[in-house]
Amino acid sequence: MSILQTSLKSLNLSSIVILLWFFYSLNIYPGENGYLLLYMAYTVLFFLGGDIVKKILSGHRLIFKEDFLLLGILCFLLLLSLVSVFNSDYKFDSLKRVVVVFFPVFLVSLHLCVSPVNYIYKSTNILMSIILMVTVGLVIVSCCLYFFGAYLYLEGVGPVQEITVFGVKIGQKAMGYMPFLRVSSFTGNPNTLGMLISISLIIAVYFKEINFFKKREWGYYFIFIVLFLGLLLTISRGAFVSLFFGFSVYFLVRGRSLGNNSRNKYLVLLLCLVFFIFVIYSFYSSYFIGSYELGRRLTMDLSGRNEVWSILFSHFKDTYLLGAGFGVSGDLLKAAGSINDSPHNSHLHILVELGVLGYLSFFLLLAIYIYKTLRFVLVVESKKAALYSLVTLSIVLMILVNQFVESSILRGVFLNFFLFYMLFSGITKCDHKKTWV
Repeated sequence: MSILQTSLKSLNLSSIVILLWFFYSLNIYPGENGYLLLYMAYTVLFFLGGDIVKKILSGHRLIFKEDFLLLGILCFLLLLSLVSVFNSDYKFDSLKRVVVVFFPVFLVSLHLCVSPVNYIYKSTNILMSIILMVTVGLVIVSCCLYFFGAYLYLEGVGPVQEITVFGVKIGQKAMGYMPFLRVSSFTGNPNTLGMLISISLIIAVYFKEINFFKKREWGYYFIFIVLFLGLLLTISRGAFVSLFFGFSVYFLVRGRSLGNNSRNKYLVLLLCLVFFIFVIYSFYSSYFIGSYELGRRLTMDLSGRNEVWSILFSHFKDTYLLGAGFGVSGDLLKAAGSINDSPHNSHLHILVELGVLGYLSFFLLLAIYIYKTLRFVLVVESKKAALYSLVTLSIVLMILVNQFVESSILRGVFLNFFLFYMLFSGITKCDHKKTWV
């Protein structure tokens, strides 16, 4: 219990906000009770604002020019979002979405910029360890439901896999067709679970390298095998490609910065490469796959995304400079009669909603972060500092790649807030000192 108490005390308020969003995204509590964690997250934000004022008054300042620059771009992005509201046909909804998204993002980012570096490092490691352990638990539950659960159809929910343990019913949405059902656990979406698993896999490798598991290496291999099995069962193409991309960046940059002394990098890259080759090969040939669902998932079929993208592009032509309004992509799709109200492409929905100016601002924010973090990783002498900044960079890039087929960035969801948390917790390390840990 003392270890748990010490860990929780090391969590800063920014990490607590992200953690609440993470648990809220799992949809564990049904009905109105599900909003309890959401209300708690926004309540903590007010304490976060007070902590920012306290830190500034006590002498903590934005000491790195990168902080000023990135926060300035973030403010400009917020300003463009407010301007886009006036172009929108859904002004009230658009304004409400600006507040819901940018209020947490800005407070969390500012809090990270004025917090001590070592405190951020410890807090973020604890945050990542909790996400890793919970994701492993989600995968174990999914696997049990997949192999032992009953296949049912519930009115208003659809197909589910369900199992009863000591009188308690546990279930997950059953997507796809037998025998290749796609697991989703408590997230309700296989793609969401697949992305959580991909992020957790790279966190597990990072923890292995900083001796988080100490002498219990069997724990690392158990976690890695469980997560990899879970990723297979999600059949999520976006997660597969993101994993390959993230690990490639991690080990290529790591090899240049710290040398090629990682014992498990070849195994990890080989497994990712097998995933990638299998997906690419099945673009051209799916005759060897017995299940229609598996064949559809691993071919060029876009699950209706191409129709959605076509509708959004038609709106982009009319409002290409300032956008059609922040967060209105779903409304535009509904108005066009689409049965899908999600753009399924964050890069496209940012371009459509905020125009060319908004997307270029977002791209500039990311470009500065990537350049500064890469530069820091390549020159810093501290191994812990290099690995920490590198894992934040890899996670940010994985999310960005995944968002070509999903729509979570600049939305009021966990993955969006986690992206900005990792970005600003990584960039604040770029003081170019030789050691900081």
